[in-house]
Amino acid sequence: MNQRMLKNLHEETVSLKKLCFSNNILKLIANFKTKRNYYMVIEYCNGGDLEALIESGLYLTEHQVSYIFREILQGMKQMHMRGIIH
Repeated sequence: MNQRMLKNLHEETVSLKKLCFSNNILKLIANFKTKRNYYMVIEYCNGGDLEALIESGLYLTEHQVSYIFREILQGMKQMHMRGIIH
């Protein structure tokens, strides 16, 4: 990894630590680096991600979509309140 990549990863780690008590945002459990890799251990999300849900072809009700969208917006609001843009 070059210095720029390490700097970006460090900034990402700092941002995630700022959000560790926010709802609707995956939590950073730990992070560490070796000579060749940088590891970020995040909270397990057993329901999968939104992309996988969309790609599954499953149809959602308007109420389900509304709930998901509201949760996403609440997470983004938490980030913006802490000066983080996603």
